[in-house]
Amino acid sequence: MDDSGGMGFDFMNKRSLDLDIRYDMRLSFEESVFGVKREIDVSYLATCDGCGGTGAKSSKDVKQCSNCGGKGRVMDTQRTPFGIMSQVSTCSKCGGDGRIITDKCRMCNGNGRLRSSKKMDLVVPPGVSDRATMRMRGEGNVDKRSGRAGDLFIVLQVAEKRGIRREGLNLYSKITIDFTDAILGTVTKVETVEGTMDLRIPPGTQPGLCHCHFPCIPLSVMLNALLAKMLKTMLNGSERERKLVEEFSSLRRSSSSTETRQEEHRFDSESREKPSLWQKMKSFIRPEEDSKTKFGTMSLNSSVPLRRMNEAGTSIVFPFLALCVIASAVALVQKKGNRLKEKKEI
Repeated sequence: MDDSGGMGFDFMNKRSLDLDIRYDMRLSFEESVFGVKREIDVSYLATCDGCGGTGAKSSKDVKQCSNCGGKGRVMDTQRTPFGIMSQVSTCSKCGGDGRIITDKCRMCNGNGRLRSSKKMDLVVPPGVSDRATMRMRGEGNVDKRSGRAGDLFIVLQVAEKRGIRREGLNLYSKITIDFTDAILGTVTKVETVEGTMDLRIPPGTQPGLCHCHFPCIPLSVMLNALLAKMLKTMLNGSERERKLVEEFSSLRRSSSSTETRQEEHRFDSESREKPSLWQKMKSFIRPEEDSKTKFGTMSLNSSVPLRRMNEAGTSIVFPFLALCVIASAVALVQKKGNRLKEKKEI
C-alpha cells in the first residue's frame, strides 16, 4: 500500500508507465485475515551489462541524430491565417533517443535493457481486502538512460470461503437452528476462519445478528434463517408435536387474556379515582354542591408572560377557560329566565 493510504496505481506519464510493474498475487481467505509472509519471483527490465544501457556494441557505434540534433524532439512551424503555429513532436528518426546506433549490442539487440528476475520476501499485513494494492518503491523496471527504477504494484486477489462472508473488517456466518433450540438454548457448529467450532446459543435467542467472540477473531453469526426452519418444523411435525404446539398456544392465549384483564381492571380503578373534566368544572362553578371537594380562591396573574403559560400546558388551560365561559353563560341565562317567570306570576 502506498504511503498516503490509498489504493490503486499512480502512473504519471508514458515513461513512468514503462518503469512501473503490476504483479497479481492470489491469497486464501485465511491469509487475508491473519496476514502472510511469502517469497515472490518478479520479472523486470534491468540495464544491459554488455553495453551499460547504450544499446551499442561500443561507444564508437553511437552517433548524434542529425534530424533533431541529439534533442530527441523536433519543432514543426506552420504559417496559418491566425499566425505562426509551432508544434513539438518526437523525432521520428531516433525515436526520441537523440542518438543513432550504427552497430547494436549483441546481448540486448540495441534495447539497452534485458529481461531479468529477482526473488523478494513480501509481508502481507492482516486484514487486507480483495483488490487491495501494495506499492513497493524502486522495485520496478530500470530506465536505461538515467538508471532510475520504477515501482512495483502488487494487486491482491482474495479467494472466497464457503460459509463466511466478509464486509470490510467484519466477518459474517449464517447458521440454521430449530425454534425449540432457540427457546431452550443449544450448542451448534459454526464455520470460522480456523475451522469448525462450537457456538453456544443462549436461551431465548431471537433471529438476527449474534456477535460471538472466538479466541481467534470476532465473528458475527446470522440467525435470519431461524423463522423458516421453525415453520418447516411445524408443517412437517408429527401429531404429538402438533398437540404440544397447540397446548403451548393455549397457554400463551390464557396468559395474554389474564394480562389484558389485569390491565383493564387497573384502567377502571384509575378512571374511578380520577374525576372527569366536567366534574371539575361543575365543582368549580357550584362548590356548595360538592361537599367533598374544597376550593380556595383562584387568581390570575396578568404579569405572567404567555410563554410561561405555554410551558404550563396551553392545551389544557384554553379548553378549561372556554368551559368556564360557557358554564357562566348558561347560569346567567337560567337566572334571567327565572326572574322573568317570577314577574309574570306577579
